[in-house]
Amino acid sequence: MSTQDSTVRSDAAQRRIARAPLVAIVYYVIVGVTAGAIGILNVVGAVSAAGSGCRLVFSQDAPELQGDPTAGSWSCVQYIDAAGMLLAFAVAAVLLITVRRLAGGPAGWGAWVAVSLVIGIVLGAAPLLFMVWAMDFYRLTPGPIELAIAVLPLTWAVASAFLVWRRARHAMRTA
Repeated sequence: MSTQDSTVRSDAAQRRIARAPLVAIVYYVIVGVTAGAIGILNVVGAVSAAGSGCRLVFSQDAPELQGDPTAGSWSCVQYIDAAGMLLAFAVAAVLLITVRRLAGGPAGWGAWVAVSLVIGIVLGAAPLLFMVWAMDFYRLTPGPIELAIAVLPLTWAVASAFLVWRRARHAMRTA
């Protein structure tokens, strides 16, 4: 094997190591876009309700009806979860910025990507936690489809975090 061949192989290996795994990038794009869509849908619902004459309430207290029920003049009340909206937008921003950083190579990853990996794992665990709650509350017995829906996102999140961690560790060793 010539020196030039080993140099070309070495350069190709370095470029491969410098990039984040595609499985991780795709996961964070999907979760980030989904979080942003949830935030946007909440905003659209609030704007639509306000445009229809509903009163917007930024609280989760007991519902209250306005107007005289005997006169038939009910007005609606739309409850807005502002914290949920802001959290959805923050998660979307963090994860989409992470995608950009992951595409740039391990040198720019730092603590931002580490925090995003934890957020990704927590969000990957959400379907599993919901399934556990639903099984308890509704006395459900999960089938294979329910188990797949509950476990696959967490598996994808953990695999993505592991692959990014392994690439970062390998990049630090070779640097």
